[in-house]
Amino acid sequence: MLEHARRVLTALARYPARWLVRHHVGPNTVTAVGTILLCAVALATIPWGWLTVAAPLMALVALTDGLDGQMARLTQTTKFGALLDSTLDRVSDGVVGACLIVWFARRPDGHGVVWSGVPLDFVDTTRTVWIAVALVALVTGQAIPYARARADSLGLDGTGGITGRADRLAITCIAVFCAGLGIPYSLEAGVAIMALLGIITVVQRLGKAYRTANA
Repeated sequence: MLEHARRVLTALARYPARWLVRHHVGPNTVTAVGTILLCAVALATIPWGWLTVAAPLMALVALTDGLDGQMARLTQTTKFGALLDSTLDRVSDGVVGACLIVWFARRPDGHGVVWSGVPLDFVDTTRTVWIAVALVALVTGQAIPYARARADSLGLDGTGGITGRADRLAITCIAVFCAGLGIPYSLEAGVAIMALLGIITVVQRLGKAYRTANA
């Protein structure tokens, strides 16, 4: 969905990538630092409700996502670097998803506002529902790249699908920022969209791998 924008950002990343390579900074270092920063931002802001701060900082850090890849192409691509990048992407995605779940769990009710006279059972049920939806978004977000990696290891084609990591990060940042502005149900809508798109993408990748296996 965001592949065109990603190509533009990748082109822009060439200039800082060349500068870092000239100063002997390795792509693996950039990968590790980017992951640490994204995790630190998410952990320090989202669970505590600082959503308007979290969104722009996460978006800023996410812009460096293609920087390590550009640096690897300017130097020498290694299998370990690809493994490290993929692994740390899963770590950062998991941390962000877990922070969203914690935020849903910590809110005074299931809608982000304190409603007087609302039965406690309704509040707890609503909170549980959105925690479950956020958990589905987290699990499918992990399953999407795994389906491709496992398919590749078996000689199948598990690429494609309606959504990618850049899409999920964009949806997360937009939903978090809107929730921070107090727009009702914005974060609920965000995790619901990610959960739905995640399920569709996993099915699409498995279906493509199945057709490849039976071609």
